[in-house]
Amino acid sequence: TRLLEAIGPDRTLVLVTGFGPARASWIPEANEAIHKCARKHPDRIRVADWHDAIEEHPELLAGDSTHPGPAGADIFAATVRRTLDPNAS
Repeated sequence: TRLLEAIGPDRTLVLVTGFGPARASWIPEANEAIHKCARKHPDRIRVADWHDAIEEHPELLAGDSTHPGPAGADIFAATVRRTLDPNAS
């Protein structure tokens, strides 16, 4: 809510879900919080679902198994692009 206030009423907030190994136990809870917030403010918040986009391609992650590697960066960018413009390919 504070972020929405900070960016003002004429802007859309894009939140990106997380992905990571099981030891990153905070990720499922954070992703649920992101989706819950987006459901609460559907006119102001969009979700770039990095988790769903990379889940089937963990080999494209960097060595930390969380952030995109070079090939994963293309998937990450495309995910954000589609969130901003659903007509983007």
